[in-house]
Amino acid sequence: MADNHQLVISRGGFDEVVVLGGGPAGLASAYYARKHGLSAVVLEKESEAGGLCRTFTYGTHRYDSGAHRLHDRDPEVTRELNELVSERLQVVKRPSKIRLGDHFIDFPPTPASLLKSGQVFDLTRIGAELAQARLRRREVISFADLAVQRFGKTLATGFLLNYTSKVWGLACEQLSPAVATRRLSGMSFRTLVMDFVTGGKGANHLDGRFLYPEGGYGSFSDALQAALPSGTVKTQAEVTGLEVSGHRITAVEVNQSEMIPVAAWVVSTLPLNQLVRWLGEQVVGREALLAAESLRFRHVRLVFLRLARRRFSEYASIYIPDEGLHVSRVFEPKNRCPSMAPPDETGIGVEIPYFPEDPVADLEGEELAQLVVDELEQTGLLEAREVLGFQDHRLEHAYPVYGLGYERKVETILEALQTVENLRLLGRNGIFRYSHFHDQIRDAREVVRNLVNPDAGIARGLER
Repeated sequence: MADNHQLVISRGGFDEVVVLGGGPAGLASAYYARKHGLSAVVLEKESEAGGLCRTFTYGTHRYDSGAHRLHDRDPEVTRELNELVSERLQVVKRPSKIRLGDHFIDFPPTPASLLKSGQVFDLTRIGAELAQARLRRREVISFADLAVQRFGKTLATGFLLNYTSKVWGLACEQLSPAVATRRLSGMSFRTLVMDFVTGGKGANHLDGRFLYPEGGYGSFSDALQAALPSGTVKTQAEVTGLEVSGHRITAVEVNQSEMIPVAAWVVSTLPLNQLVRWLGEQVVGREALLAAESLRFRHVRLVFLRLARRRFSEYASIYIPDEGLHVSRVFEPKNRCPSMAPPDETGIGVEIPYFPEDPVADLEGEELAQLVVDELEQTGLLEAREVLGFQDHRLEHAYPVYGLGYERKVETILEALQTVENLRLLGRNGIFRYSHFHDQIRDAREVVRNLVNPDAGIARGLER
């Protein structure tokens, strides 16, 4: 912590659970802590909570901080979320597509969609590659190796490798195979084979059926916060340091001026590398500190375009793998919930992944919007004259970057953090593991259960 200023010790009650970060995992941690009778406080640096699970407003339009969808993979979590948003979860059937050339390709691809694409695909070769994929047992070092081995060279090089490299900002030869299980788990060998066998008939495509709350995905964050006592969530409270005594965190420094005392537990959802820096070499050791410094996150520029048309597309999301374009994905809020836009207009959210050193990171306002409009014009998806206005946002720490060898680095860090007795980690950033919303809610529930009952048998790895 900085020592060039005087710290002020907060007065009042000591909260049993201090949660760092007010995203979904952080809000859920406080929610379950309160359900178990524990006092809690959530520290959030932004002016509003929700993290990457927010819904923004632009005039009569509403749009989410990304192409969010809820898949019913945990009935207990789904039931509780439905109760939180007052039974407003709706079933939406909207497939996602890949924009390839001038055509839309099913995601995952089917023979029919490939034939209609206008591209030269040898379906016989693709089928043979898929049939032989599981018979080939070659050493898999990178995501590029895995993609070719699992899906065949034709499909892998056609669009999967390009898109993956664009999202994570590294060549696929430099990415861990874990990318396939973390972010692309829905695109499996089995689904591809079945699609080719059946011709895609009756296929349950990735993202094709999902749940969505009326009013936007941010309704989940709003509902979690509304279920907490007033004052539980402290916004514009940026964590700037940690006080450690022995093997416990005793206080959290906020805004470089205030100390929040810790009575029992700290649940951190903040970026893992930043947490390690705050703890310092004296607590975690040099090896863990160096490992943390090498971890990277991919950020996203989100541009919302208000359009003078009733509908942009029929799809949940459109993936754009073109290497020469910054835009990676487009989603239309109106296709998730009709009330997200007025009847005579629509809007689209456009995502651009970036690192801080990328030129696109420096673009602001109209420059950024113009880049997006120009690129969408190149794809034929949009005409500039249709754009009525725009908003833009920076979504930091959207994706942990799974570079080669990241697993060992994270393991080193987590082993070092075992010495901090009252620390638990959660969320996409907190444990450096890509996770979906329902994963974060479930993990928060289980971690809090373990705080209340340490003998419940939950694996420590889940918490960390």
